[in-house]
Amino acid sequence: MRTVHFVMQSKGGVGKSFAAWLLSQYLLDKYGNEFATFDTDTSNRTLSQFKALPVRELQLSPDNMDIDPRRFDTMMEQLLTEDKEFVIDTGSNTFNQLWKYMVENDAMRMLEDHGKRVLLHSIVVGDQSLVDTLNSLALLCKYSAKEKSVVVWLNEKYGKIEKDGKRFDQMKVFVEHEKKLLDVLKITNGTAATEGEDLRQITSLHLTFNEIDAAPVFSLMARQRLYLFKRRVFEEIARVT
Repeated sequence: MRTVHFVMQSKGGVGKSFAAWLLSQYLLDKYGNEFATFDTDTSNRTLSQFKALPVRELQLSPDNMDIDPRRFDTMMEQLLTEDKEFVIDTGSNTFNQLWKYMVENDAMRMLEDHGKRVLLHSIVVGDQSLVDTLNSLALLCKYSAKEKSVVVWLNEKYGKIEKDGKRFDQMKVFVEHEKKLLDVLKITNGTAATEGEDLRQITSLHLTFNEIDAAPVFSLMARQRLYLFKRRVFEEIARVT
């Protein structure tokens, strides 16, 4: 059974495309030519800048203004008919339109009826964006009909994910929607001056982990830290793929 991974979050700047970048690399390593990804962000196409990834750009705004929801039909046709694993990276500016389209057209059930497994990935961060990301997660859980269909990514880059002294697994959204959650993945916060800088550099250069050996900008120790980060995150992703 092929899986379609929707990476969705209504709050911008929380690491959604970073999670899609990590997930895409894992799936590319695992499936090769049997994997593809869509970049649906109309204002900040992040994933499509990584040339080593098989990214398809979905043109949703023909006049660079209003999104034409019928253009999601093009993506759905490919998701339904191609025998591939897919990742769909949705920008915060397309979240509402795509989610409305999926709900109104019962898109998840249609994909499942065509033998596809559908997973919704949502990023939760600490600091001032915590409440917004929790609300977005709750929305996905509420309208996802199947159990074990939502994957949570805890991104600790901006601080500990705690609210009123409660860990994520003690928060209301987790308790109310636990049956919908397949797993909770963690992106741990490494040392900013070393691992953090290495990750900033590899993403700003639009490279993948498989390209760092050929990139002289990375020292031996930087490569080692990136290999360790890759192994750590890929072990998390392996639980849901």
